[in-house]
Amino acid sequence: MEAVISSRSRLAPCLKFCMFVGLLLGAAEAVPSYPPIITCATSGRSPTYNDALEAAKYITNLGDNTQCCNNNCRSSVCTTMGYVGTAAVGLCTEAGQCNMCMPCGEAGGYLERVVRQCQMGGLTGGSYEAVLDENNFYIDLIVFNYKDT
Repeated sequence: MEAVISSRSRLAPCLKFCMFVGLLLGAAEAVPSYPPIITCATSGRSPTYNDALEAAKYITNLGDNTQCCNNNCRSSVCTTMGYVGTAAVGLCTEAGQCNMCMPCGEAGGYLERVVRQCQMGGLTGGSYEAVLDENNFYIDLIVFNYKDT
């Protein structure tokens, strides 16, 4: 399944590959096994609320039939899924779990919660942490300033 890129949004180069790998592997729906933690990190360097919300909604609109994956096994263990203006959204995992996938619609919904909950003075930033399924796969969905990438 190929993502459609809007005129203001761009996907990280690997997102299409990550989605393809997720579809090939038949990645199952990710379900948090304990209550998630939303951590706000809004500061003067955070992205604007409107840019962050648009980036999160873009991921949501990819739907649950499209998998968002982290295939970055290097030091950050994070994959930037997309960006709009000042905002970027990403998926991070723990070392050794770098090929974790989850439905994009679900990931985007969690990112939207971060954007809304962490809004302060027209800016927003933070993360949504959860442990998924019985294998204790850890995810961290992040909203951050695109200029920091």
